[in-house]
Amino acid sequence: MALMQRQPPRPPQGSAGPGPGRGGHTCARCGRSYKFLPSLRNHQKLECGMEPQFACPYCIYRAKRKHHLDSHLRTQHPNNV
Repeated sequence: MALMQRQPPRPPQGSAGPGPGRGGHTCARCGRSYKFLPSLRNHQKLECGMEPQFACPYCIYRAKRKHHLDSHLRTQHPNNV
């Protein structure tokens, strides 16, 4: 009987690129990796370890990036935009 090999763990959902040792850029604080250095810099400046700064005026939704709030407003509150 052949033994089945265990598959390596999958990267977390939403992983943005290759991990360490594969040419990626990894955040030293949280370990998230990015293919491009500017993406890592944006993550460190706007997201990593920070509370969401953009709040929906109609519900409790909060976002770390303005375009996510804009998308939320268009889809969840179309009559108010």
